[in-house]
Amino acid sequence: MKRIVVSDIHLGSRYCREEAFLSFLKNAEYDELILAGDIIDFIKVPMFSKRIIDIVGSIDFSKDIYYIVGNHDISLKQFVGQKCFGINFVNELIINDCGKLIKIEHGDKYDKPIIRNNSVMSIVSVIHNILESSFGWNVTSWWTEREFKKRKNGSLWNIISSNHEYDFIILGHFHIPEKIIWENNLGKRITYVNSGDWVTHQTYLEIFDGDVFLKNYEQS
Repeated sequence: MKRIVVSDIHLGSRYCREEAFLSFLKNAEYDELILAGDIIDFIKVPMFSKRIIDIVGSIDFSKDIYYIVGNHDISLKQFVGQKCFGINFVNELIINDCGKLIKIEHGDKYDKPIIRNNSVMSIVSVIHNILESSFGWNVTSWWTEREFKKRKNGSLWNIISSNHEYDFIILGHFHIPEKIIWENNLGKRITYVNSGDWVTHQTYLEIFDGDVFLKNYEQS
């Protein structure tokens, strides 16, 4: 079985790469599609184009589809545990692929408590939207680069150590596409993989044959 994981598309935001993502969906081959949060940017003031309809129409609803609700599409939380419109809404997904135990989350739960506060996020999102729509500042890309430069390995270790029972822990949210393998003193390997985003990057993951592959989509 071939699974594809995408996250942080932020449909409706100014710098979402709608054309590239539409091209990706039209050409992607998969048995299962996992949407790992922040697919639609409800938390801001989204501007939906006709391309959004084209994107939805390009999803193969005959396949299994899972939607892991993120912090920008948190309004979809009410559907968690249900299957709506052919999509299974979940908080997280745990799968066994060829004997490898894989946990997939959005990743916002690993933020500092103040960032997870809904009121704070609403205020930040209003400011974010003003900077993008009125001043043309790509805040998301700026923030991603800033976080990448200042990040400490300790924060990654906290994520990995709290999921030590899994072979792979997959997140989105941080917009930094990467694959890092940790090994403890007992020889147990845990691989952290982030699917990146479709604002600064055009990255996605393939889960196949007991491994997770980080890939970049280049539109032909």
